[in-house]
Amino acid sequence: ASPINNTGAAYFILTIMTRCLILALLCVAPALAVDVELQYGALEKLIGEQAFTTEGRRYVQGAKDQKCRFAFLEKPHLSGAGEQLQLKVNFSGKTALDMLGHCVGVGDQFELTILAKPKIDNGVIAFDQFQVSTPRDSFYIRRVRTALVETLNKQFRIDIMAQARKLIEVPQQVGAYRQEIKDLKLTAVRVAGDALVLGVDFRVIVK
Repeated sequence: ASPINNTGAAYFILTIMTRCLILALLCVAPALAVDVELQYGALEKLIGEQAFTTEGRRYVQGAKDQKCRFAFLEKPHLSGAGEQLQLKVNFSGKTALDMLGHCVGVGDQFELTILAKPKIDNGVIAFDQFQVSTPRDSFYIRRVRTALVETLNKQFRIDIMAQARKLIEVPQQVGAYRQEIKDLKLTAVRVAGDALVLGVDFRVIVK
């Protein structure tokens, strides 16, 4: 047999073996870990879609058809503050009785600053160590701050993985092979200067 033919055949076999080895490694590779930076502008939109769902408002008491007893937050603005996430919102509320078509009681409108430390809880972003501050003080405002901390501790969550799966777990064609990303998991979260940084694990499968 010709040495040239033997060399060509050996090169062909080596190429096939190399491709098979790469595919095998991809198929059985352990979970990959990456950091995903979620800019605060995008996070504001996500929070708006999940939490501020009533005409851009989040009602923490009552509803929009109750004119004498309600409380809502609106116009959220996010930023980082050390290891905490800072959320500035406008608050409007009233605790009163409807007497002959007039609301008799207390109410106010003011800006709130909420600080909280993000954490992972069953695959969603949760928060603890809530702190609520206001530029001014009154008996009603103090009651609002206390009640709001209790409400946020129970209710405030962000499910980022539902959106991430839609974007990442889409089958992709790479040459003659189909690539999928599976088992997407949120493993860590931390606050950075201009983004919330998410630690994400996933597997790459090549078929």
